[in-house]
Amino acid sequence: MVELLTTKDLQAMLQVDRTTIYRMAEAKRLPAIKVGGQWRFPAEEVRSWLLQQASGSLGPRPTTDFDKTPDINSLLPKEYVRLVQDAFAVALGVMIMVTDMDGNLVAGVSNPCGLFQVISQTPNPIQKCIENWSHLDMTPGLEPQFIKSRLGLLGARGLIRVGAELKGLVIAGGVAP
Repeated sequence: MVELLTTKDLQAMLQVDRTTIYRMAEAKRLPAIKVGGQWRFPAEEVRSWLLQQASGSLGPRPTTDFDKTPDINSLLPKEYVRLVQDAFAVALGVMIMVTDMDGNLVAGVSNPCGLFQVISQTPNPIQKCIENWSHLDMTPGLEPQFIKSRLGLLGARGLIRVGAELKGLVIAGGVAP
């Protein structure tokens, strides 16, 4: 059976007003069907649509002001990112890093856990971590969520958006001492 989402479900997922959802459904810019006069949204098609939106694989689209936003490295000075990152890492007792959408670190690693410190002793440690971090943006969903790393460890991932454009990731995790 096909899982159908309600307008309320989609509102929570996309963080937009229901009238926006209705307009997008009417304009066929969003996977939707009408059931008894009410809009319903096939969950799998919506997930695919979200991935396409995030990756920009829908082909050419009109240029907007969001297209002119700089990359994450130009948005805030690294020292400010590092100060906020350090404060949250210590307060939460976890390792935190901010990366661009390719997994490259923006301001280093805050509060590195023991496992990361051991990995740091191996050849090309950051490159191996970048390969691991870069796959985290492939997971569907725009809300922060817990995701398993390639090592099977659980970490939290949040996306950094500027307008409608994804600019980076906040990754939190680590192994307790």
